[in-house]
Amino acid sequence: MMSGEGSSSGVKRKRRGTRAQGDAQEQPADTLLREITYRDDGTPHGQSSRLVDSPLLRFTVGSAEYMKFDTIKKLKLLEFRRIDWDLVGQLGQVERLQELLGPKFRMALDCDAPQYYELTMEFHSTFYYRHPGGFDEPDVVSFVLGKRIFNMSLPQFAEATGFYTVQEVESEEFRGLLRQVVKEEHDYCVLKEELARFWRTIAISPFSNNMVASDIRDPVYRFVHMILASTLIGRHEGDNKVNQHSLFCLMCMVERRPANLVSILAWSLVRPKKGGGKARLYGGPYITMLAANLGIFAYFLLRGCVQDQLHHLWS
Repeated sequence: MMSGEGSSSGVKRKRRGTRAQGDAQEQPADTLLREITYRDDGTPHGQSSRLVDSPLLRFTVGSAEYMKFDTIKKLKLLEFRRIDWDLVGQLGQVERLQELLGPKFRMALDCDAPQYYELTMEFHSTFYYRHPGGFDEPDVVSFVLGKRIFNMSLPQFAEATGFYTVQEVESEEFRGLLRQVVKEEHDYCVLKEELARFWRTIAISPFSNNMVASDIRDPVYRFVHMILASTLIGRHEGDNKVNQHSLFCLMCMVERRPANLVSILAWSLVRPKKGGGKARLYGGPYITMLAANLGIFAYFLLRGCVQDQLHHLWS
């Protein structure tokens, strides 16, 4: 079973080290291929309830992946707050909210996939956003799921998440979607000054590093920000806190400026987990969908794992 927190202490074994298995990383010849090593094969699923025994998480001591895992291994998963459409209907705001979100943001905020602790831990221990703002580079993002290494361009990552179709990522419209907030002018990006201008149109307080959602005048915008803070942006340390990523999303919705959701997702996934022991691991449902689309669950099913949880994903 791929769940359960378990102890944070390690288990000393004298087995030979192993390497990440899976598909070859098909990249241009000048792209550095990534290699993940493991100290041993771990304990087969079902034979230990300790997270650190998982075959997915037995990274070689001292490796970058091990150091990341050692930092986050005691963290809990962030619980998504999804839109209660029945409540929205009672308030007579369904049509307005649907129009504000648009189909892409609604799909992202309505994601109801389950979370799997081991896969989420493995992903966060290995995820890199190598080219923030990048697009065609073959390793814009790099991560491991099910001990399989993936290097992807932004269009490939967009397709793998299920946020966009093959036809969409191959279009010029996809290339033109706004990707992030930057300090200096960059194609398909938004300057911080634009966020400041937008904030002044919706809030009662000045633009600063201490903005809070309770200062937003429109209650529907406040509600959307709360959902963003527990889904696509993921802010367990304070969902009333407005950062540039959540404000960027809100600006794109309100001003009808098409945003690239996978670029936003990549930024959120790589953001430092603040709050010490109170921090949370973010993005579990999105990681589940990524794993499903990449065939990771079928890979584990062949080995007799997670069978009792697959119905949650496919029902």
